[in-house]
Amino acid sequence: MAEERITKREAIMRQLSLHSKIVQLEPHELVSTRANRLEGLTSSTSNTSFWKDFIEQAANFDEYLGLRWYRTDPLPLIQHACEQARETAILTDDMQKFKFVDWEFPVHSQVHLEVSPAPNQDVAKCIPGVITSSNCRDFQTIPNRIPRIQHFINKANCSKGGWSWERASSLYNTECSLFSSPSHSIDPRNVLQGKVGNCGFCSGFASVAAGWPNVIKHVFGENSQLSLAKNGAVSILLYPRGEPRYLLLDDYILCKNERDDDRVGRKTRSPSMHSLLEKDLWVQLLEKAFVKVQGSYASLDGYYKYNSLYRHPARAIQLLTGAPVAIEVHYSTSDTDTMYSILHSTQDKYAKVVHCRKRIDGLIPNHGYSLLWVGRGEEGKRWVCLRNPHGQASYKGYGFDGSLLCKKDEGVTLPKCFTVCFYTGRVVWQQEEGSECHPDFALCDFNDDNGIFFMDFSRFIECFPITTLVGPIKLAVSAAVTPVNADICTGDSSSDLVFEMHRGNLSCLSEILASTCH
Repeated sequence: MAEERITKREAIMRQLSLHSKIVQLEPHELVSTRANRLEGLTSSTSNTSFWKDFIEQAANFDEYLGLRWYRTDPLPLIQHACEQARETAILTDDMQKFKFVDWEFPVHSQVHLEVSPAPNQDVAKCIPGVITSSNCRDFQTIPNRIPRIQHFINKANCSKGGWSWERASSLYNTECSLFSSPSHSIDPRNVLQGKVGNCGFCSGFASVAAGWPNVIKHVFGENSQLSLAKNGAVSILLYPRGEPRYLLLDDYILCKNERDDDRVGRKTRSPSMHSLLEKDLWVQLLEKAFVKVQGSYASLDGYYKYNSLYRHPARAIQLLTGAPVAIEVHYSTSDTDTMYSILHSTQDKYAKVVHCRKRIDGLIPNHGYSLLWVGRGEEGKRWVCLRNPHGQASYKGYGFDGSLLCKKDEGVTLPKCFTVCFYTGRVVWQQEEGSECHPDFALCDFNDDNGIFFMDFSRFIECFPITTLVGPIKLAVSAAVTPVNADICTGDSSSDLVFEMHRGNLSCLSEILASTCH
């Protein structure tokens, strides 16, 4: 059976390669700079060498991009290490000394951030989690990107903007949680883009949260909340080269010190991707995993940068879900019917991110949006539902609020992912059919500029001429949390490719996608 699945997958990839432009997405300098990171460990904890020696005893890992990807969940090992450290320690007054420190990605609150170290400056004094000298050279070739990254660094710098690295487990008086609400936390409205220009990346996560929330739960597993609260460690299940592997992190996240009178001293929001529900830490920790893989927040900035491995939303969604096919489709208004057929037929199988090219009625050009839904409303009219990862700046054109999607006297049944707001009459998103809306989401929906909007399909094709599809994703919304199907875990080298399909080959693309959905 395994050979048959691989053969089928190879046949699909071969078919794609015959009808598309293949874009190689391999990093240029990421691997060579990873070795330097181990020398940058500047943690003040007394048991750093203990962690390093202990983790090295677990030889069940692969090396990829200079990082260790564990074949089995390493959290039990970390928990045992913490217990051993507490039992053998003489001084127990500082429990922070007995929490996990990620020596592959060392960050702490005392380091001053800089764009790049001076020629004679120790690289270890530069936080690798923000920018490094290697990717700074990339930005020197694109001058208009330097001010944006410098702005982010100025905000993140502890002495200037009130940003610092803090342990997630120390942010709140109550016990911290990855998911504060089992029924509300994993929701596209909960993913907000921050100061980094990673719109496609954020939109990809929101698309997965919308259609496959159990994939997000599966990524963190069952032991993460206990580990996060007591041991300061998080393991995240990802799919490098299509194979399930665990990436180990500590729970340091980048936070802002709030100045509000009723929340003095509270550190909450991140300058990059964060949650609408502030106690949901899964968004920031999931992003941190990708920052660790990429090497810096700076390397996630920008939509189209093919030499940056996981910046493109297709590669990010593939790493998150293990999906075997990632296709970027380019089309024109003459392809409206074909594209509707493609997008509608892959509704529950492929996560989608679309790229805007027009500044009109509130749309932001050169910006990535989540494509949440494609379907028909009253009189068979075709519509799409989109989301701006900023959580605001919605489209304000014809039918944006969903009021034209159906009329009460027409008897049109809304898809289960929508409901009509009692107060405003707008069609709004709901993650689960019949579920009560979280108060923060209800307030978000009451605002007519909450980032989610509807658009006539013909206008959508005109304004969004590029769509990225990644799938098929196997864990459906109604499915139990189970290991991902082996169909998408073949580990074939072709998973390192994203296919660009242009309008001349769309009929072929429709057949290929249909074959992957069975």
